[in-house]
Amino acid sequence: MEIFGDVTRAAAIEAMRRSFGALAPRPPLPAAILAVPLGMAAPAPEPVVLRHKGDANQAAALVFWPTGGGVGGVHEARQLEVLAQVFTNRLLEAMREKAGASYAPQVVSDWPVDFASGGTISAQAGLQPEMAATFFATADRIAGDLAAKPPSPDEMARVLGPMNEEIARAASASAFFMGQIEGGTQDPSRIAAFPSIFKDYASVSPEEIQHLAARYLVAGRAWRLAVLPQGWGPTAKAGASAALPSSAQASPSQPAAAGTPAAGMTRAAPAASGHVGL
Repeated sequence: MEIFGDVTRAAAIEAMRRSFGALAPRPPLPAAILAVPLGMAAPAPEPVVLRHKGDANQAAALVFWPTGGGVGGVHEARQLEVLAQVFTNRLLEAMREKAGASYAPQVVSDWPVDFASGGTISAQAGLQPEMAATFFATADRIAGDLAAKPPSPDEMARVLGPMNEEIARAASASAFFMGQIEGGTQDPSRIAAFPSIFKDYASVSPEEIQHLAARYLVAGRAWRLAVLPQGWGPTAKAGASAALPSSAQASPSQPAAAGTPAAGMTRAAPAASGHVGL
């Protein structure tokens, strides 16, 4: 519990005693539950296809890559946010060039600090159904390029400049510091990791971004989802592979995961609890 503002220590303690402190004690979570690692859906050679009943010209496409989690990797987590923003800029430019429309794809890095796993880098976009295959192919190409060579100095400047300005503005408020050290009374490593936040964002190199892309943006570990209108595709009964052109499929050498859902079946994407972010 964190309290800030024009309040005395004694008043804050009394308010806590009468409210939060008056709640009945709760037993700790069973060890078996705490031991279950967070993860994401198993990768598959084809996108999972869900159908919606909305407008026929609206669709969504998402691709996830697993990363990690935990306070011990918070420095890397901050660098992954830089990678995600470089990815966003490239994907935005590529999709607008290919589609000739003002699509706004987004790439986000989510790193849960409460768990040792469960983090992801996700790329997503709302688009027209026929552009879903283009989105997947473009995201795969950009991921491969980022892993093959470092971003240019200009790309890094376009990302780090606004990001460092955002941190500087946020750091002028108490809420920023409270959010960064949340949980520090129970896990002092969260407080210890805070002072390097400005350095982690400001000094990340293009080579470090390439290294992270090569480590995490692996095609065989990606999980894809396409949300398409009902009845859209070559036939109303088309499966996932027919609903999307062949260019959207992963490499044939990628192993299929057991239990890969067919078109129309639902598999929820994982949600990570607590994440590193500005």
